[in-house]
Parts: sequence; C-alpha cells; structure tokens
Amino acid sequence: MLFFMGIYKKSLPYLTIPPPKFVCKLHHFIYNLKQTSRNWNHKLTVELLLLGYSQSTDHFMFVKSFESFTIVLLVCVDDMILTSNNVSAMQHVKTHLHNKFRIKDLGLLRYFLGLEALQSCDGLILN
Repeated sequence: MLFFMGIYKKSLPYLTIPPPKFVCKLHHFIYNLKQTSRNWNHKLTVELLLLGYSQSTDHFMFVKSFESFTIVLLVCVDDMILTSNNVSAMQHVKTHLHNKFRIKDLGLLRYFLGLEALQSCDGLILN
C-alpha cells in the first residue's frame, strides 16, 4: 500500500499569478517539513494501537492476534505490507485505514525496499 501526501500553499494576496496551469515554485522549506514523516508515523501508530495492534520491539512492525488468525503490518515510511491468514480481517483493516488516511492498495507484494518478492504455491521467495 502506498500513501501520498501533498503540500499546497495559497498564493499571497499581492502576488498576481497568470491563468491556470501555472504554479509557484517554493524556494524554502515549509516549517517542520522535515518532521512530516515522524508526524505521519506517530499518527499511524496511534491509530493502529487504537485498533488493538501491539507494536513490536521493532517499531515498524504491528501485530494483532486472535484465536484463529493473526494480522501483521510492516511499515516503512509511507509503504506498508499487510499479511494475515484471514482475508476478511485484512480487508477490514484496509477499509479502516483507507477511510482514515485514504490509502491505495497496490495488490500482491512484488517489490519492497529493493527486494523482489515472488509468490508461488511453495511459499515466498525474496530476491
């Protein structure tokens, strides 16, 4: 799943901008822009903890276990891997996160952090 965050700024009242299809180039960082990924991670972590997930000692992994199934969610900046042995539970999590953050489901895992993931009936092969 991939998240996309955009930052837009209204033009200043005294600045005349030509007709549409023109944009203002930002020459300076917006205050706290370097903190964006930290803030995003905190917001996501709080939401997942509210959903009943527990955060592992590796801060990028969240786990929720039930009697019959387990859901594992791995987060790296704005990418996620979601896996479970229960498809309807995975769909519930994806729907909830989409309603909260407007995520995009990219389907079956193919690439993640430079690793190629090949799925077969024998298991998962990482290359």
